Amino acid sequence: MVTKLDRLARSVADLMAIIQRLDHKAVGLRILNLGMDTQTPTGKLMLTVLGGIAQFEREMMSERQREGVTKAKAAGKYKGRKPLADHFRQETYNNSSDIQPVRHSTDTHGTNQVNFWTLLTFVYQFAPRYRNLHKKMDKLVGFRHPSDYGDLLIKPFRKVDEPLIISEWPTVQRIMASLAQKDVTQATIVRKLNSYTRQNQTKKALWELDNICRTMYLLDFIDDATLRQAVQKALNRGEAYHRFRRSVSYANGGKFRVKTEAEQQIWNDCARLVVNAIVYYNTLLLSKVYMQKLAAGDRDAVEALSSISPIAWRHVNLVGRFDFTSDATDIDIDALVAPFSDPEFWRKALVEDADEASE
Repeated sequence: MVTKLDRLARSVADLMAIIQRLDHKAVGLRILNLGMDTQTPTGKLMLTVLGGIAQFEREMMSERQREGVTKAKAAGKYKGRKPLADHFRQETYNNSSDIQPVRHSTDTHGTNQVNFWTLLTFVYQFAPRYRNLHKKMDKLVGFRHPSDYGDLLIKPFRKVDEPLIISEWPTVQRIMASLAQKDVTQATIVRKLNSYTRQNQTKKALWELDNICRTMYLLDFIDDATLRQAVQKALNRGEAYHRFRRSVSYANGGKFRVKTEAEQQIWNDCARLVVNAIVYYNTLLLSKVYMQKLAAGDRDAVEALSSISPIAWRHVNLVGRFDFTSDATDIDIDALVAPFSDPEFWRKALVEDADEASE
């Protein structure tokens, strides 16, 4: 059962292959928004026709997109997609809070060919979780020839091109200095280096430096269980935040019901404001309880609080009208925190938190 036809297959051939596999297993297919059932001859006919139309529409959209990109490049206005990890470099470098992150974790889609080196330059660790780790192991590099590593289980694929790095080192330093002074973004540098028709030596040197950093990270990732757990926890927190955002955006199934880009920005900013307000409220509560337990000398409670995330929303009613006016009633945080001084109340709160986490 699927909700929409275009979410099932990429082409008519792919669609027919899926239908054939389902037929072999005596399984029918229902498409909810079309009221279509492939267990009937009419349903199979309509599915084939609509599948062809859907493929035609996708191909036309791709063609128009390519034409638009070509025109934008010719006019010098095409920027392309901004690498995801570049957002982190910009945000951490411009960070004005007391919290100083030291590690950035992401899935495979958030990586590019200069993440490791760029973040290391600014004393941050790039710690992605690769979907196919074994494929990355085939690209390890070393400072000696692979044959020099004997019968080791993990060996480099090739030797590092040290002369290239040394010859391009002054240029690499100038690029890093430009990033540090905010004269240019990482995305701009990557785009310009990739725009050259011939192989650019500076780009190859940056790629090689990134290969060295990636190799060191992968070896640490394999050997260090604590690092693997830290990366997984960081990604879990990110996923929890996204689930939180979806819970806040419950109206219209979380889909945009606006027409202009400005309205979309307002919609998105409002959802972010609500989420951040709740996270701030949770953080304030946890901080008050933490100070309460610290003053009481309850080390077990302090340890438990250190592992509780402020990204939670089950205790908040997300349905209704939000009042952002200054006339709203102030919340007495101290009164909310007071019951946690009772050991029995604290114990029940921990049990409820553990039950919610296991769901």
